[in-house]
Amino acid sequence: MLNSPIIDVDRLDYIIRDAKTTGFQSVSIDYERLLEGIRIIDNNGSKYLAYHKSALSVIENVIYVHDTERKWIQNHPVILYEHFLLQHAMRNIDKYFALSESGSRFFSLDSLSRNGRNFGSKGKISLLADEDILYIMKNVISDDLMDEYFFRGSRGHPLWKSEAEYRALFDNELGKNKLSKLS
Repeated sequence: MLNSPIIDVDRLDYIIRDAKTTGFQSVSIDYERLLEGIRIIDNNGSKYLAYHKSALSVIENVIYVHDTERKWIQNHPVILYEHFLLQHAMRNIDKYFALSESGSRFFSLDSLSRNGRNFGSKGKISLLADEDILYIMKNVISDDLMDEYFFRGSRGHPLWKSEAEYRALFDNELGKNKLSKLS
């Protein structure tokens, strides 16, 4: 129940929280019925987690909701485009700091530590957090795509309506830093 490829506590938590946060109410998850159906089975000295057949419909609902959320929320064109913009920003930030005197990577364990990492004249970073990345995107190395992340009213609109269309567009030649051709 703690760690499973099909159904576990984290997945249930994500599904319930995401449904509440996004307002996406596809199917109700009767977690009480699921928990009541948990059984521990002893098979030749090994213990296994199993479910009573009364929990089968809840397990089916969890799988259905997970797949549906992935399709309609996690792979929504706007979410995928934001992901693209953030990947672009992170690549540029890492390049910018790698060109410093130290030649070090910005996204590293050192940057996350209290001691941090010194990037010469470009400064020192320690306890790296989301706010640091946003600050750098806004004030240090901004470009049109990074600006688009912050100014949502002037954003380009997706040319795709599904994950398959997105992948076809950005996984081919066009997606290899040739986004300007779409403008």
